[in-house]
Amino acid sequence: MAENKQEKGLTIEQYTKDMTGKVWNQILDKQSQGMALPKNYVPQNALYDAMYKIKTVVDKAGAPALSVCSPASVENTLVQMLTKGLNPAKDQCYFIVRGNSLDLFISYFGYVHMAKTNNPDIEDVFAEVVYEKDKFAYKIVRGAKNISLHEQSPENIDLTKIKGAYCTVLFKDGHEVSEYMTMQQIKNSWTHSQTKGD
Repeated sequence: MAENKQEKGLTIEQYTKDMTGKVWNQILDKQSQGMALPKNYVPQNALYDAMYKIKTVVDKAGAPALSVCSPASVENTLVQMLTKGLNPAKDQCYFIVRGNSLDLFISYFGYVHMAKTNNPDIEDVFAEVVYEKDKFAYKIVRGAKNISLHEQSPENIDLTKIKGAYCTVLFKDGHEVSEYMTMQQIKNSWTHSQTKGD
């Protein structure tokens, strides 16, 4: 992209303004075709926050993202972020350089936000780590896991002795749905991610 900027003679400010305009036009086009953004979401603010954050992102060698990432990947990432209703200023997503591509990484807060946006019956979502010496049990009721016991002492907290983790979705009517994964299951799922567990 450094060559593209030099060829066009654009400064970072000009490049950002140009990119913001292109992305915004894409969003307006998608909205005219029926795409609806989440309620109470201000995409203009999220877009400006994203461009501010991207200016600070560097690759593994310390090179600025905007000097190594293709404009198409930057545009794609911003459009993805906006269509998902995420805002980097709220730590709902981050930007990562992979080769000459800028990728969107959705954080835990981003997934919780998307879950609540897509299902207004969700009251809250919380996750916990289970360590080897924790007292932990769950019951299976009609195919769904319900955490029945989780007691943890501060002395148990040891990152080298994680037994597993679970996530619980609490609904507004009071019922809960949980999912538990052993550490091995978690590691196996990481190998299918874009970072291959890294």
